[in-house]
Amino acid sequence: MTVLANTFDDREQTLAERQIELVVTLADLCARPPRWRGERDELGHISCAFFLISAANLAWVDAAAAHPRVRAVPVSIEAMGSFAAIEASIATGRPQLVISGSGPGTLGHLWAIAAARAQGASVLVLVPRTPPELAGSNDIQEASYDQPLHVVGAHLYDKVIALEAVAQMPRIARTLRQLFARPQGAVVQLSVPTNLLVALCPALPRLDAVRIELPSPSAATIADVAELLSGPGKRPAFLFGSGAVAFRHRLGALVERWGAVHFSTPAAAAIVPGSLGVIGNAASGDIAKRLLELDVSCLVVLGSRLAIASGGGDGALLPAGCHVVHVDADHNVIAGNAVATWGHDVTFIPSDIGTFLDALERVAPTPQIQAVTPPEKGTS
Repeated sequence: MTVLANTFDDREQTLAERQIELVVTLADLCARPPRWRGERDELGHISCAFFLISAANLAWVDAAAAHPRVRAVPVSIEAMGSFAAIEASIATGRPQLVISGSGPGTLGHLWAIAAARAQGASVLVLVPRTPPELAGSNDIQEASYDQPLHVVGAHLYDKVIALEAVAQMPRIARTLRQLFARPQGAVVQLSVPTNLLVALCPALPRLDAVRIELPSPSAATIADVAELLSGPGKRPAFLFGSGAVAFRHRLGALVERWGAVHFSTPAAAAIVPGSLGVIGNAASGDIAKRLLELDVSCLVVLGSRLAIASGGGDGALLPAGCHVVHVDADHNVIAGNAVATWGHDVTFIPSDIGTFLDALERVAPTPQIQAVTPPEKGTS
């Protein structure tokens, strides 16, 4: 399994430039088999940005035109760009980009959005929003909470995301990574106030550090997890969350067979004897120190969102180099989103906990049984 650390690069870019670069990264990571079987030229391996230029979206258009792996394509009406993005996504298997205008311009895409979902296309629609200080001016191009044209038809998308601050972008990047990794594709709208597009944006996480498996983990995935758990010279660990409570009767044997240590979130406190403690709001035990002392190299998280209240906000929780295997039945959990996992390789497996345990138990080491030597005659 080859993944890169879930850390950040240090190039200085505007938010618009970061978002265009993000589209290319998502297209590389989330590409699916193309449905077009004919001859493909170099355009089949790049991302397209379809746009009807306006003052509101100029920063995105400039960034797209300047990017060496983006083909910026002008259109004459909004829907033309959306339908073209559908065809490009289907033909290449890569997520495609639509750069919208503001105000009424956002409505022009709607009749293509339902078609995009029905055909299994992957499309990101970038929508410029009026800055808060200009909202309420009754401008015909306004898109704000006073004139919310950008959320009309929101139910037609798989997800509508509204960015309010540049600092949100790392988490939004992870959310988009999760959505576009789905085998059925995704159609997503991301709206951004225009004044933020030219603001400097901190580096985004390395999304190739987050590996997202399909439900019912494959034999190869389980073999990779088993290899991480049995790595030479280091202890593995399990973290039990609320989703693991129903399987408490199986967890003790699991920990023993892998020679692992374990700890929990508050919702799963004390479900297995011998815990290192609890993280989160009801924290007990110096778990970060113990994990470092034990040189834990792999942590398997079972049934926890790793939210802040569950301890996921502790950036110093895990030792450097610790690989995180995150298993959860809720496909809406965002892989690598918890601060505790930043700087670590992450494998996310959206699976029922019982299904994952069944598969892992089949490859777990056989417990070593200590032979008991009977006492010699005449001794006690």
